[in-house]
Amino acid sequence: MSVTGNVAGLTVGATSALTANITQTNCTNLTVAWGSNDSSVVRIASSGVLSVLTAGGPVTITATANGVSGTIQLSTTFTLIAGDVRTGLGWAYQPNLGTYSSISGFEYNSNNSAVVFARSAIGVYSATFTGLATQQGQADNVQVVAYGNGDVRCKLAGWGAAAADMRVDVLCFDHNGVAADAMYDVFLTGASALQGAFAFALAPSATAVRAFGAARTTYTANRAAVPFVRSATGQYLVTFPGLAAADGSPISFQVTAVGAGSAYCLVAGFTNSGADVQLAVRCYGTGAVPADAQFSALKLGRGRSGARSGFLWADQEAAELNIAHQGKAAYTYSSSGTSGAAVTHTGTGTYLVAWPNLARTAASDRETMLVTALGSTAATPASVQAVSCSVVGWQIGAIAVTVACRDASGALVDAQFFIALLG
Repeated sequence: MSVTGNVAGLTVGATSALTANITQTNCTNLTVAWGSNDSSVVRIASSGVLSVLTAGGPVTITATANGVSGTIQLSTTFTLIAGDVRTGLGWAYQPNLGTYSSISGFEYNSNNSAVVFARSAIGVYSATFTGLATQQGQADNVQVVAYGNGDVRCKLAGWGAAAADMRVDVLCFDHNGVAADAMYDVFLTGASALQGAFAFALAPSATAVRAFGAARTTYTANRAAVPFVRSATGQYLVTFPGLAAADGSPISFQVTAVGAGSAYCLVAGFTNSGADVQLAVRCYGTGAVPADAQFSALKLGRGRSGARSGFLWADQEAAELNIAHQGKAAYTYSSSGTSGAAVTHTGTGTYLVAWPNLARTAASDRETMLVTALGSTAATPASVQAVSCSVVGWQIGAIAVTVACRDASGALVDAQFFIALLG
């Protein structure tokens, strides 16, 4: 038995088909079993097609048939292009309009080009960032959140290159899973656009028990592979290796469901496990029924160089009404250097988040807001509150953001959440 194939110069994200050459003449079973001695670097499918997950090696791939094995060794390299500072953000403020550009002051495209929004049907939208298509060796992440005070949730249908542009497809639904028109905020980041120990990954499968994020949609500051583990319907654990406060950065998360259908996802818990950061995610369909779904996860460390940014964890969901309180220091950040961020519980399920030190100071200043519900604080939670949160609006002077959270029936409900201001 011998194994052959093109394994020279493999880079992260590459695939290659291997061949098991069976030399025995008396074989009764020609079925080949494939294996990798390090599936965190290279995984091999039952068809013999290998996928490179991260840099490393040497890795030994073994093929076995009829009790006889053959091997091949390979090493991999990471060729992520440095300086991928692609950034796009925008506010889709015309939920019933066919095609339009984002309003001035609420959009940014690092290519100094347009952000174009379109509606093709009820609750079906796209945001196109001119000139920001993914190139070879680049990776990107997208987050989206509903905007406004209505009973609506928005998610990603997906994103990808459309010629030289980046097209982001968005779907919006009410709590019954019925398509609904809505405003939304959208944020796109390349692998070098944000600072600190940040990371992102797109769940490669909604149903695989264990899988690794693909190179084009995965990035960690230390270039590690990101595993996703599914423990039950709609229950996932994402591990960002080696990023447990790697540089002293505060920690914050954003999560958005991805794919067809009305399933939505939220942060169910998080913890440091040794040197790793673990993020628990739960996804639901209508009526708070657990549902398998892909999702896009973003771990924030700091914001974009030279731009205003801030984030915090609103952890006192049932705080006394109209009394401001500070977010936890380890989960609070402001590019101003002095946070001053505070959360005020203004009514059932409604909150006001104030960043007085992040007011716009130049005509070129831009920002968007992202918010993700937090259903529990344990990495392996026994129970999770099925809730979603949206951005109701914000003031652009001394930044003050209104957030609303709703349960599975669409009713306002008190909830914890992560919020991020990204300029």
